[in-house]
Amino acid sequence: MKKLKIVIAVVVVLGVSPWKGLAQTMSMVEANYNRLTNEWLKISGQLKSYEGLSEYCQNADFKSYTGYVLGTIHRYDSVLLAQINHPSSNLRSKEAQKITKEIAAFERKHSMRDFNNVFSENCTDWRKMERTKSRTYSASGVHSFDSQVLNLEMILYRYLNRIDKKLISLEDHLDFIQPHHAGTLDLVLLSEQ
Repeated sequence: MKKLKIVIAVVVVLGVSPWKGLAQTMSMVEANYNRLTNEWLKISGQLKSYEGLSEYCQNADFKSYTGYVLGTIHRYDSVLLAQINHPSSNLRSKEAQKITKEIAAFERKHSMRDFNNVFSENCTDWRKMERTKSRTYSASGVHSFDSQVLNLEMILYRYLNRIDKKLISLEDHLDFIQPHHAGTLDLVLLSEQ
């Protein structure tokens, strides 16, 4: 209780507004989420091509970084979901229900496990295509190398585009969450180092 009085005294004496700090915290959460979304969109754009999948399957650093970015997005979503659903939260509106539903759907449908499974299968297909490249390169029709590449890129595009759309939709909802509902997470992106 004594510490609380000291904090209140410091706030009153120095004229520090606790809401200003909370607003800065929320703007930091929004800024970090925006940075994460932009970073994911860059990675996703690269992964939608055969060359990007090749990089992902062969380069452990790129694979690890992709997992880091998507995992961090999931952590931010979990923090926001926990804050919205916290008993002290007064977010009981339709907008809060919509955010909760969208975050839960994203966490369920696009989990790290799901992402890793999908890309494990795609890397297996990529390796098979690379092994048989010399035979299928001169083939025609659906068995040709170019046709297989096009098919694989279409699968990647559809899967990653669903994630992209969900992230952009979630990002649009951040304005609704008030500063005192958000937590913070440290964020370090390779593109900013």
